[in-house]
Amino acid sequence: MPVEDNFSETPDWIEIYNPTQERVVLGDYFLSDNPGDLQLWRFPEDFFIDPGEYLLVYASGKDQVTGSGIHTNFSISSEGEPVILSDKDGNIMDTCVLAPMPYDVSYGRTGQDMTFQY
Repeated sequence: MPVEDNFSETPDWIEIYNPTQERVVLGDYFLSDNPGDLQLWRFPEDFFIDPGEYLLVYASGKDQVTGSGIHTNFSISSEGEPVILSDKDGNIMDTCVLAPMPYDVSYGRTGQDMTFQY
């Protein structure tokens, strides 16, 4: 079933999971779908993920944070592409290379840090 955002739309989404025992402050982390620009979209400075928790980020291209919705400035191509989590120093923390997929199909990784749907 598609996930609706705070605009009642069903954009692409990325789920970030914190597998550690510590709170992770996200202000120094970035998401990108472009290996040539790892700092394409920065998490808001005051966002965090508690241990064992998930954070849903919409890859809608809207580039805004509104109440319950965090939206990146890019969307995920159904033709397939990488989605990259990096830190402020340009270190890649996680990468998921998505294969071409039909509309309304999700892709997940068990035991990993990021989960994606488009």
